[in-house]
Amino acid sequence: MTWGETGDGRTATVREADHTADVAIEVSARSLADLFAGAARGLAWLMAAGVLPASEEERRIEVEEADYESLLVAWLNALIGLNDDDGFIATRTKVTLEAGPRLMATVRGARAAEQKRHVKAATFHLLEVTRSGAVWSARVVFDV
Repeated sequence: MTWGETGDGRTATVREADHTADVAIEVSARSLADLFAGAARGLAWLMAAGVLPASEEERRIEVEEADYESLLVAWLNALIGLNDDDGFIATRTKVTLEAGPRLMATVRGARAAEQKRHVKAATFHLLEVTRSGAVWSARVVFDV
């Protein structure tokens, strides 16, 4: 499955990728911030059992890491942590990136009554964050 709306008017292309044991997504976007927002949308799609209620709650997330790969894993694991805490699934994200690299995000979402699958963690297995010309791409494998 492929989709393209990140939830904040920006676009990123996200698709579920084949993986033998777990589940993976591939994301591409014109900016790094859109890439991170697209990865969040892909995570939401992996977890949600259907249409989620309207984005009712707002949360803030800040993570800082040594590189973009580690930052992507930390970002996605922070979103998974919100889901583990109370079933929250982020449906809209506004991502800002700063040197460090550091990510600050406002996420809106809802608590899911049921989920398609429980995602345990984003992993470093086969992780890629690359840039080719004007396009950023990432591949993330999730432990389910």
